[in-house]
Formats: sequence, structure tokens, C-alpha cells
Amino acid sequence: MRCISANYPTVAIKILPHQPDQGPQSRIVAIGHFGNFELYARFGQFVPVFKCATTYRGLRQPSLNRLLQQLRERSGCRFFERRTEAEALKACMSSTGLLLGLLSDQRAAGGLRLPFLGHECSTSAAPAVFALRYRCPLHTAICYRVAPARWRVELGEEIPTRENGQPRSGKEIMADVNRAFEIAVRRDPANWFWVHDRWKRSKAEAENAKSENSSPQSTVTGEALAARMEDGG
Repeated sequence: MRCISANYPTVAIKILPHQPDQGPQSRIVAIGHFGNFELYARFGQFVPVFKCATTYRGLRQPSLNRLLQQLRERSGCRFFERRTEAEALKACMSSTGLLLGLLSDQRAAGGLRLPFLGHECSTSAAPAVFALRYRCPLHTAICYRVAPARWRVELGEEIPTRENGQPRSGKEIMADVNRAFEIAVRRDPANWFWVHDRWKRSKAEAENAKSENSSPQSTVTGEALAARMEDGG
């Protein structure tokens, strides 16, 4: 699925069949800091059958935060503050025709450790959790700069969240998201804006690695070895 425009992205999305008096099935979109990523919020202007929503973390300066949100909300997208508006977002998820974009290339406290560009990194499980909990199709979306003041937003194929009728694990789902982001980064490295160190180890991980390196011998129990094998290690 591909989205192309002269100055702003138009969006072509395959909409599942639905009754005229009902909205289409809601979808989760894993997005990242690619190109002009603020344009993701404008999806709804081009596909009015969907209501767009996303989450954000408010700025510490209240006045600046209000100004930024006033500018963002002109897009028609609904914004939910992650720390204070979780219940409102849950209520919104009960409706149909919602297109929920979740930034998925950030360092996540307590997130999954998954491969990304050759190294394990912190990965948010939120897109997988929402897609599974609310039984929504999951996609990725990448914004590419194609010329001065021109961008193209490409919506990826649906990422499977179930296999043989059973839910896939969050790790499996988000590994697919990471692979889609890897392809986008390698396709146009300068298009990816990132300042977080997703590969940085947590304090606990660093202490464990230090302890293992300083130990003259390392004993691995059968249970630990089985867990490593299950995790692909």
C-alpha cells in the first residue's frame, strides 16, 4: 500500500468491508521518526472514513506544551498524553474507524530487547499489545522525502499478529516491525531522525554483564540454557 502526493501525502488504504452506518475496522500503525513525521497526524484529512489518534509525552513547560498541541491538533488528529490519558485512549479504542499511530523507534523503559541494525536494542511493545488486545490489523508507515517540500508516506503490508488462530508473541510481532524499520533506514539513512541511544543497556543489564565478565567461571543451569534457546540465544 502506497501513499503519494505533491506537497502533502495522500493516503490509499485498503478498507475492510463494513456496513454503511459503521466505520471500518480500526488499525494500529507503528510509526517512526522518518522524514516529516508530523505529517502522520494528517492521515485523516485524506481518508476521512478514519479518525486518527496518537499518543505523546507532554513537555515540561506548560505554556510551550499548550502551544505545540494547539498547532498539532489543527490536523484533526486526537492526541492522548501517555501518562495521564490512558483511560481516555482505552475508551476511544472501543469505537470503529480509528487509525492509531504509535511511535515505535524510541527507547522504551522496561521494553523488549530485540535485534535492530545488528544489535539488540530497546523496543516498545505497545503496537503489538494494542493490536492483540483490540484485535486490530497492524501496519508500519514510513514518511520519505522525495523532493524539496514533497513527501511520500508508504503504508506497509499488514504484520501478522496471529498464527494458526493463536496470538503471536509480542517479541515476534515487534521483531517484524524492527525489520520493516531496518529496511527503511537502509533505504535512506539520512531520512531517519534519531537522537536516543536505543542500544544502551539498562543499569541492571550493565551490572549483569560486568558480573559475568569479572567471574572466572560461568555456570549455566539447564533452565537458563533452555530459556536462552527459546529466546533464540
